[in-house]
Amino acid sequence: MIIILFRHGLAEEAGQLENDAARQLTVTGRRRLAASLPGLRRLLATAGQPQIWSSPLVRAAETAAILAKGFGDVTIRYLDALADGNWTEVKKQLLRTNTSQPVLMVGHEPTLGYWSEQLCGLRLPFKKGSAAAFDQSKNKLNEYELLWFVQPATLRSLK
Repeated sequence: MIIILFRHGLAEEAGQLENDAARQLTVTGRRRLAASLPGLRRLLATAGQPQIWSSPLVRAAETAAILAKGFGDVTIRYLDALADGNWTEVKKQLLRTNTSQPVLMVGHEPTLGYWSEQLCGLRLPFKKGSAAAFDQSKNKLNEYELLWFVQPATLRSLK
């Protein structure tokens, strides 16, 4: 199974709203995500159409919606574990997922960095709009190989 960790796009600054969960993507954030889609589709061309799992927080849900539309209106599955960083629950959900499709998870920092460390032993620095792909080796849940890690500017430059 291929897992892609994707940090949400550029959002309103923390502290601008009373409710952090309600922070939305900025116009620039939306534009940059749309510009990233060709590069992301290129990176996933051989892996196939992804499943999209998302944190239910607004900025992540909006990111997931842009990605889903870019992949042909893929259905989004919302998981609280992607918002609260519950790796144990995410692993349970992965075990229940019997598919050859990649699983693209839209989430937040610092959680994604911690999870990359759980997957491959490297804590990756996820900027807003960056992505990393991991491939499960030997069909064991805790053995993944880092396939690629792409910062947002590089992702936008891929066509």
